Amino acid sequence: MKKQIVTMSLLTVFALAGSIYAVHADPLGRQMMGEMRGGEDCDGTGSGRHQAKMAKMAKFLDLSEAQQAQIQNILEAERAKTEPLRQQMEANREQMRLLVQVDTFDEAAVRTLAAKKAEVGTELMVSRARTQNLIQAQLTPAQRELAEKVRPLMQERRGNKGKHHNHDRYSR
Repeated sequence: MKKQIVTMSLLTVFALAGSIYAVHADPLGRQMMGEMRGGEDCDGTGSGRHQAKMAKMAKFLDLSEAQQAQIQNILEAERAKTEPLRQQMEANREQMRLLVQVDTFDEAAVRTLAAKKAEVGTELMVSRARTQNLIQAQLTPAQRELAEKVRPLMQERRGNKGKHHNHDRYSR
């Protein structure tokens, strides 16, 4: 029984870590196409740094104006769909931060919150995969091949990590 609890705890931790990494990792889509991530320079319209990356990738892949518009529409639509999930993830992070700072540790509450975070993380991962699929569908075979060739270079440039590779948010 104890072994099962430890195993389930580890699986939950790995699932949660994988979900968080997937949300923050950026193999090709978000980093280059300006998709789905908010931040001080991104208001969902592809402004700032994200707009510059999209323009660079559009030029690199030789995207037509129609392709760029379709991709931008996909990103904006998916961002609107996931806004409640991203808000829930942020609320969960804040709740977790509060739970770990109390004098008396409430394991049941942490487990419940971890399960909620895993569910939200799963939905965000599905959304990201759907978005990448929709974007890939807008590319020609030659553009897809070129995008696949540049993917390892972008991962290497980031050291195979997403933008936020330190996920210890609870100690802040």
